[in-house]
Amino acid sequence: MNRSMQKISQTNKQSTSKWSLRKDIFTLFFAVRDKETPLLPKIITFLSLAYLVSPVDLVPDIVPFAGYLDDLVVVPLLLRLSNMLLPDLVKQRSAAKAVRNNRKLNILLIVFILFLILLMGWLIYFLFYRH
Repeated sequence: MNRSMQKISQTNKQSTSKWSLRKDIFTLFFAVRDKETPLLPKIITFLSLAYLVSPVDLVPDIVPFAGYLDDLVVVPLLLRLSNMLLPDLVKQRSAAKAVRNNRKLNILLIVFILFLILLMGWLIYFLFYRH
């Protein structure tokens, strides 16, 4: 067994009761790109991400607290479901790739979040403060 697979095996043994959304997202990132991944987990992954950015929600975001609570519950549950539907071999390969590329994915995630923050700032300036 190679090093990354041993690391994943140890991590899975240590945290069988824990659930890491970040780990699931990174694993799904590689699993969606795998040719052996069935269509259903891919569809659920894309639908959950589309639901996250979609203006249409089960509970409108205008409703205080409950509007955002559905995003915090529905999206992680859908991502967890798609991760559970992955075949074991695909899940292991994708988790190994996620461990190997953890630093790169973290940097990519930070850059993406900063991009979104800058985009929102620009949109607010453009819509409200431009004369």
